[in-house]
Amino acid sequence: MAIGLVGLIQGGIIAALMSGLAVQFIDKITDKPLETYAIPIEVPPPPPAEKKPVERTPIDTPTTTLPRLPDLPTPKIDLDVTTPTMTGTPIPIPGPIELPTIPTPPSPTPTPLDMSRGATARGNVGSWFPQDAYPAQALRAGAEGRASVSLSVSSAGKVTDCRIVSSTGNAALDAATCRLAVRNGRFEPARDAAGNPVATQMRLPPVVWKIVN
Repeated sequence: MAIGLVGLIQGGIIAALMSGLAVQFIDKITDKPLETYAIPIEVPPPPPAEKKPVERTPIDTPTTTLPRLPDLPTPKIDLDVTTPTMTGTPIPIPGPIELPTIPTPPSPTPTPLDMSRGATARGNVGSWFPQDAYPAQALRAGAEGRASVSLSVSSAGKVTDCRIVSSTGNAALDAATCRLAVRNGRFEPARDAAGNPVATQMRLPPVVWKIVN
């Protein structure tokens, strides 16, 4: 009896302890907040829609028939073109007009100068063209030649103009001939029948240019 009571007491104590522990364990579990997690769920794409063939209804195009036009006769046109006839007195066409001939006046004949004596050179004409006056350009080119000139001599016996009549073939020699003739030429002037000095034209003897070694 005593053993049975002790057993009951022990069993009650054990049950009480177990019950207390269970309450504490549950309290501890319920005091902690619950943690949740979002789990992604993959949604499969919808299946492609099936393309239904479109039925095309043929459109009936109405055919319009035009009425045939009647054949019209081609009109015939008679053109009667009559050339008008000109009546009246014809107008005479004048002939060529003859212009009076104007006689050509005769050319004036120059009156010859009646000179009793022509111009004469003073001194030796060759001295007018010294060797040291040979143009350097002509010397370098080895040019030689003969020049004939026509001079205009004033009433004072001075050369006023020079013209090349026959060229040496070298421009430098021709220019030197006229330059020296105008600078160095001196003449006794020409005189008329009354003995008065007059201007005249005269031609010099040929001037020979030759290189002397």
